[in-house]
Amino acid sequence: MIVGRPAKTIEQKKLQGTARKDRMPINPIKPMMLGKVPKPAGMILSKIARKKWNETCEILLSEGRLHVPDLIWIEMLCVAYDKMNYCFQKIYNPKSEDYFDEIVIDQVNQGGQEYQSISAWEKEYISAKNEYAKAAIELGLSARIRGTINGGAGTATNPLRALMSGQNN
Repeated sequence: MIVGRPAKTIEQKKLQGTARKDRMPINPIKPMMLGKVPKPAGMILSKIARKKWNETCEILLSEGRLHVPDLIWIEMLCVAYDKMNYCFQKIYNPKSEDYFDEIVIDQVNQGGQEYQSISAWEKEYISAKNEYAKAAIELGLSARIRGTINGGAGTATNPLRALMSGQNN
């Protein structure tokens, strides 16, 4: 297990002025960029997941951040999104006035005290939502990560973005 904060990227060190030539790798590893949205090869995705696949790939492609290693995270994101939709359909009852009646199951333990437990579908929904959030953070699609990678909205002249796209070499 790695302890401590993660190492800074070379680009970040160059921007901060803390890059040292004696500590730079000779040939830094650069992941292969993709020029177009790939088809989800070898995966059986539903229509909802395929739509999410194309949407996510288009976003990353437009930002110049669609790499081959990211495809597994995109797959995880799409499968989790599909699972969330399926579980929500199982939880939500349109005939019910309050859909929370379907989520909460009241139970009584041996001491006679009542407590609440959530249904199995709600547990699966929460699990899928956590998987979706993890994949979104890994892909840089969350607001917090997007602000640090891209410099936020409307910052086309951000030096980090220029470095990441290779314009300052």
